[in-house]
Amino acid sequence: MDGIEDLANVIVIGATNRPDMLDPALLRPGRFDRILLVNSPDKAGRLEILKIHTKKMPIMVSKEEIKELEKDFGKEKVGILSKMAGDQAVKPSDLKKEKQVDFKNLPDKEKLFYYLAERTEGYVGADMENLVREAAMLSLRENINAQEVKKKHFDAALNKVRASVGKGDIERYKKVEENYLRSAKAAIGESVNYLG
Repeated sequence: MDGIEDLANVIVIGATNRPDMLDPALLRPGRFDRILLVNSPDKAGRLEILKIHTKKMPIMVSKEEIKELEKDFGKEKVGILSKMAGDQAVKPSDLKKEKQVDFKNLPDKEKLFYYLAERTEGYVGADMENLVREAAMLSLRENINAQEVKKKHFDAALNKVRASVGKGDIERYKKVEENYLRSAKAAIGESVNYLG
């Protein structure tokens, strides 16, 4: 990256969750040519992540909890992908095949997932995985022979597992991206003259 040796066909990719702490010299034009801000997943993304991490988890939602969830979300239309998360890779075309379903028509487990996806704004994939793991651990701490994870375990896990990315973080990251783009555009307009 220092330009001393000619490196052909070399691509350097860096990732950070703290772009505000990067040395500004790294962000000058010619160092890293692109900055991509990858936001935390939206509600549909969090829903799919929950499905992946709970695929083999026995989950039980009581009839009273279902009634409570239907009272809170019963009038909503839920967008679900026609191809759910599974062992096969999801193609970009699959992501466009979303259909709207009444919340009341969702299976009980899906109602719980929708509720959790609503409550986990700012959670990234690792946070969602941690939430599921914590709910399972809480179930086992309650009863070492537990055969299922209940909504109350997820609610308790929500009190323990916090989002990695807050709204303030996203705004700071966007400012870093904007500053980089502004300096990159300014550098393109300048002509380089090595003769002084």
